[in-house]
Amino acid sequence: PIVVAGHREGGIFAAQLAEVLSKDFSVKATCLISTGAPEPDIAGFDMAPDTFRRSMLATRTMPSALRLGYRAARKVFLAGQAGEKQIISYSLKDSPVDQALLQDPKYWEIARENMLYCFENTDQIVDDFTLWTSNWGQKAETPDHAAAPWVFVQGQSHDFLRPDRVQSFCQENPSCRLHLIPDTSQLMIYQDPAGVVQIIVDLFRG
Repeated sequence: PIVVAGHREGGIFAAQLAEVLSKDFSVKATCLISTGAPEPDIAGFDMAPDTFRRSMLATRTMPSALRLGYRAARKVFLAGQAGEKQIISYSLKDSPVDQALLQDPKYWEIARENMLYCFENTDQIVDDFTLWTSNWGQKAETPDHAAAPWVFVQGQSHDFLRPDRVQSFCQENPSCRLHLIPDTSQLMIYQDPAGVVQIIVDLFRG
């Protein structure tokens, strides 16, 4: 049996991979880490931070503008330490939990390395974001997936989507369930990696 796991935007790719693999293999579970439930209507993000809602609106109406924005952010980030601080602080400004973590040099370096990785291909960020915010709920509802559980692993203080929205989606889809990790947000996977691994191990053990 196979468990497919994806982190953040990788969650949608995990969903797609599980769909392909399920045609020839026994997929035991799909684990979507630090992500949110699919939401087809942009109005559903009314409680999300302004920066997130603006980015989502841009992907729906004018993705070229978002591409230009990320290219400009990349130039600021690569200009030096002041630019790094400006971009990293802005990217997490709506998450008090993650902002507090940045005071720890270890988490600052994690955030910096993540941003550096993203800026290797700024256009890919827009493509991934567009895919992540698309309505992919039907993938969790298809007969091929009905028998295999979908587990959303999310920080309880995740600022993109409130946990109750994810929980509502899981209640509507019996094969899905939500596992919340307290006192964490987007950087959850780096705060409790052993806990995330244990969730995946438990999926294998059934």
